[in-house]
Amino acid sequence: MKKNVAVIGAGMTIFRRMLKETGKELSFLAAKMAMEDAGIQKDDIDMVVMGSAPDAFDGIHMKGENLLDGAAAAGKPYVRVFNGGGTGVFAPIAGWWHVASGVADICLVVAEEKMGNCLPHPQTASRLFA
Repeated sequence: MKKNVAVIGAGMTIFRRMLKETGKELSFLAAKMAMEDAGIQKDDIDMVVMGSAPDAFDGIHMKGENLLDGAAAAGKPYVRVFNGGGTGVFAPIAGWWHVASGVADICLVVAEEKMGNCLPHPQTASRLFA
């Protein structure tokens, strides 16, 4: 039987060009704000869902694994999700189904996107798919 699901906290970092913080640092800050808003600690979280665009856009191989500890997911069940252009919507849906199905009582959902600072700029990879 499906469980009721609620969002109990939220956190968001600023949006700005050329931030010095890495994706891992931004994930940490957003996760910390969400946990503080919800009044929970890392130990209260049963699992983490990470929403993040394909690795090529950040220029980091295995980006999900790179972001894992910054998103409070070290030592916890963890899944990374993405789909073309809808990851920011899909990530909370993935968190919902993990709680609604009974897999987790508290699922932290973190959505991260920061184009890498490397050259050539990773966004040029999207031209390959156009």
